[in-house]
Amino acid sequence: MKWENIDAKRFIIGLRDRIEKGETALEMRIKNLEAEMKVLKQRGLRYEGVFQKAQLPNYGLGSVITFSGGLWICCLEAPKGNPETDPDHWQLAVKSGRDAR
Repeated sequence: MKWENIDAKRFIIGLRDRIEKGETALEMRIKNLEAEMKVLKQRGLRYEGVFQKAQLPNYGLGSVITFSGGLWICCLEAPKGNPETDPDHWQLAVKSGRDAR
């Protein structure tokens, strides 16, 4: 299809609608991230030690743990498992390195 065959007005209106929807989705995402940042600023990051399944109810947004030699930050409330079994709730902050010898 050549450019001359496209109804320019309809194309531009469709493009504008897609851009507006994208901006709306982007604005919503920014608003959610700002809310999360506000909570993190209020709570701060808390080092909780080595991951313990029994402590799961106590972990939440801003919890920092060690697991499998790495340092992990909980990025959502109410994780259901460790970083290996529940990767959506945990963000790797520091990857484990080679053992010192």
